[in-house]
This record gives sequence, structure tokens and C-alpha cells, in this order.
Amino acid sequence: MKSIRDEIFIREKLGPIRLYTSNLLKILWAIQDEYRYIPNRFIHYLDEHTELTAEAINAVISFYHFFSLEHRGDNTIYLDTSATAEMAGYREVRAAFEKTLGIKVGEVTEDMQFGLFETSCMGLSDQGPAALINHYPVTHLTPKK
Repeated sequence: MKSIRDEIFIREKLGPIRLYTSNLLKILWAIQDEYRYIPNRFIHYLDEHTELTAEAINAVISFYHFFSLEHRGDNTIYLDTSATAEMAGYREVRAAFEKTLGIKVGEVTEDMQFGLFETSCMGLSDQGPAALINHYPVTHLTPKK
């Protein structure tokens, strides 16, 4: 944990949150949002500065679908794969994203700019096909939209 970026992040972003065990989800979201994944060095940092073990922290990360130990791209796209999205044209929308980005679902572009992933439900089933792009909902997608 010696990079200047990490030190500034810890001071400015994690400092106000407080490194309490009860704040673990807030802490992990802050890390994920800043780095686009949760680097292993932060797991070790939290292991040293909270009451949680690295194993417990990893268990939380692996439980929540939107947390990742690998870079998910600077712009992370999650496509809704619900049954209603399927009926509304999800497959065509997925194919359009894959063609435009030049990657398949589950991959990140070589330049790390875009990651394309699926999620089973995001609470937008009545507005599908839908996606979350950097946590922002985009609804009523078509292959051209």
C-alpha cells in the first residue's frame, strides 16, 4: 500500500467512512467504484485495519455479484437476463453490445475501457431489455439504442 493514489484514496475516500466492520459494504463499494475492482492489496489492508480476516472479506466479495477481484472495465455494463428481458429482445441487444464492443459477455476490452456482463435481475423487468452502465439504469434497449 505504498502508491500515492492508494494513500490519497485511503485518506480522502475511506477516512470519512471509518474502518468499522459494520461499514464493510460501504468500504468495498468505495474501493470497487474507484478501482473498478477490489485489488488484493485492499483486502490485506482491511485485514490489518479492521476486526475482519482476509477470508471473511473475501467471502463477502464473492457473495455479492457486483464485487469483483478482477478489473471489470472503466465502463462496466451489466445486461439484465430476466425472463421478461428475454421476451423483450435481450438476445438481440446482447449481440449488438458484443458486436460494437468486440467482446463477448464476461469479457473486458483490451484497453480496459469496457466490460460486458450479465445479471439475472436488476429490478427493471418492466422496462426491459435493460442494462446498468456504471450503476446507471438504461431501459427499453434495442439493438440500435
